[in-house]
Amino acid sequence: MVMKRNILPMLPLLFCLMVANGQARTFGIKSVLGSFTTEGSVDGWTESLNYFSLNARQSKGSSSGMNASLEFALYLTEDLYFSLGIGYLNKEVMGGKAVFSYPEGSDFRGWFSSQPQMSLSLYPVTANIGHHFYLNDYFRLVVFGGAGYYFGNINTLNDILSKEPASSDNIPFGYFPTYYSSDLSGTGFHGGVSLDITLSESTFFVIEALYRHLIFNDPPTEQSQFVTDFDPGEGDGSVFMLYKLLSGEGPGPIVYRISELNVSGFQIRGGIRFRF
Repeated sequence: MVMKRNILPMLPLLFCLMVANGQARTFGIKSVLGSFTTEGSVDGWTESLNYFSLNARQSKGSSSGMNASLEFALYLTEDLYFSLGIGYLNKEVMGGKAVFSYPEGSDFRGWFSSQPQMSLSLYPVTANIGHHFYLNDYFRLVVFGGAGYYFGNINTLNDILSKEPASSDNIPFGYFPTYYSSDLSGTGFHGGVSLDITLSESTFFVIEALYRHLIFNDPPTEQSQFVTDFDPGEGDGSVFMLYKLLSGEGPGPIVYRISELNVSGFQIRGGIRFRF
């Protein structure tokens, strides 16, 4: 990992040296926009109160996200190129759902559930190598691959919470939304193909598909706790429950955590390539 981090900052220097030595025949710029999918995450809940029964399930795949990329290419031959790129990925991620209920034998009945709705934002810096295959005057096939350094964050947008009032005298559960936040950084790899459609001698419309492998293991948690926002209701039962939940400093007694965030998946993008 240290070696990869040391190599990536040297890539722009390598790029400039190639230009200075006159090895390049042409330059190119590619701008694309599209969508991507992810494999999901391995997450979980813990409850240290020993007061509730916890039933939790891991998150499942979520909707596709948005991806934008800008690349600057140096053509080493007529068909072989090296490029550096920057990009942006954003998508909504649904966390696993947890259902908390009073245990058997309690004087109260009912449950509440929590499911974090999060926003994932990543900024990749990539190095790529590709090759054009001439098909005819209108179409070219491009095969490419490379690696990238990804940094960004994942933060809670909303907490989808539902509840059923406790006990026959309608004592409500408190409202305890969870907030999760974590900075992310790591190295990923990608490969794919694109079809270049000739618009002019130097302008091409690009349709490309690629697969990216990127996994964040045990992301560092900045905050994972239940925030004070509640209706304590009436009666000794709900007040007792409230004091138990709000006791102590730092992360609360009910904690949500992601142990693996798998951002691997397919991307479909379209855009413009300029070559000059």
